[in-house]
Amino acid sequence: MITESEYIKVGLLISGSMFFLLNAIGVLRFPDYYTRTHPATKAPAVSQILFALAVMYAYPAWAPFILIIMVMYLLTDPTATHELSRAAYHSGEVPMHLQDAHDDLRKHAQKEEKAA
Repeated sequence: MITESEYIKVGLLISGSMFFLLNAIGVLRFPDYYTRTHPATKAPAVSQILFALAVMYAYPAWAPFILIIMVMYLLTDPTATHELSRAAYHSGEVPMHLQDAHDDLRKHAQKEEKAA
């Protein structure tokens, strides 16, 4: 007989899988590197949280360790993605899509060059 807790665990796992699917669709659909970083960062973070909640629900004794892993993931993933995007922009080798005409960072970089 299937218990209520198994329904909850399966629901969390299916929800996490759906966010991974949205991640893949977003990465394939967006035109350039900079716009692809958004689904490549946000959707996996949500799906990792849902998977971790499913594991915490299945194994309550592991909850403190899983919470530490979740916090570390949520702290490092956006920071790493930001630094990778910033390095790609400053290298000049990763082009922006033509529709991304609004570039505030270029104006800021030009002001820094003039000041130096």
